[in-house]
Amino acid sequence: KNVSRNKFNLPIDKNLILFIAKGGLENYRKGGDIFKKIISTFGNQDKINFVILGHKKKTHDELLKNTFFINFRDDSSKLRNLYNAVDLSFCVSRHENIPYSVIESMSCGVPNISLDTGGLGEIIKHKKTGWLLKSTKIPNIEPAVRWSLTKNNYSRLSKNAINLVKKEFSY
Repeated sequence: KNVSRNKFNLPIDKNLILFIAKGGLENYRKGGDIFKKIISTFGNQDKINFVILGHKKKTHDELLKNTFFINFRDDSSKLRNLYNAVDLSFCVSRHENIPYSVIESMSCGVPNISLDTGGLGEIIKHKKTGWLLKSTKIPNIEPAVRWSLTKNNYSRLSKNAINLVKKEFSY
């Protein structure tokens, strides 16, 4: 984890939460606006930082505290390192099937917190491989993040995520 974080100049001593979307926080279908609210909610907490892949930083993004913006294309090595650098991944898409980003991050042992939409319930088993949100209201999201980052829960979620991907999605 530390080696991967150093490659992206990410802090070693923080919990890092990943959001991936082409167009980043401006992608409505992928829930960029929802994730922006999540950042605002946790933005004043020193131990939680956010990593956004696919967003070109704009001037008004300076208001988003504790947020790192990363962009690269078609580089599986960098993507693998990014997954290994983070602690949690979010998928708050309004419409989704089974996104590769969730499967890929789970294969690296990164639990996901996702909106229960489309096929996400097929891969995220609530409190076993991640956390399925019934709604995107912040009072529902805060406990999901805190519970998932608890040491015992995190370790179990991580192992279960890897095992599920090996069993269900390995070719």
